[in-house]
Amino acid sequence: MAETTAPRTFPWIANVGGASITLRLMTLQDRDLFLAFIKKQPPEDLFFLLMDLSTPEGMARKLRGIEAGQDTTVLAEHDGKLLGYGSLHHGETRWFRHLGEMRLLVAHNQRSRGLGKVLAQEVFSIARGLGLRKIVARMPPARPAPAACSRI
Repeated sequence: MAETTAPRTFPWIANVGGASITLRLMTLQDRDLFLAFIKKQPPEDLFFLLMDLSTPEGMARKLRGIEAGQDTTVLAEHDGKLLGYGSLHHGETRWFRHLGEMRLLVAHNQRSRGLGKVLAQEVFSIARGLGLRKIVARMPPARPAPAACSRI
């Protein structure tokens, strides 16, 4: 029998690495917060993205996907600061409605704490709720945060 999960009510608080992280769905009003987060990331951490979210065109495309219901993005925040996100892209073409694509990006100084795992679990839960059967995951290569990076 297929596993069923009750839909998550956002926002909610997760304990990640000893910190309380707010998880919520991205809205069109999060444009500037999201753009600032993307621009702070090292360029090599953005190579996995299929579009350049640091450009007005790339950000506009992402927001159109959210508005059309083809992009569901979960933001992870602490004290008003974006720490990472997980997004699910789906339903863009009729013959691929059973497929989805997950993209995860966690700020370099927040890695190796479990935040990526929490975001991935949320995206998989959303995918199950949409009836998706296959998910492709894209994310930067695993590299531990340098010891000199600040934590929350």
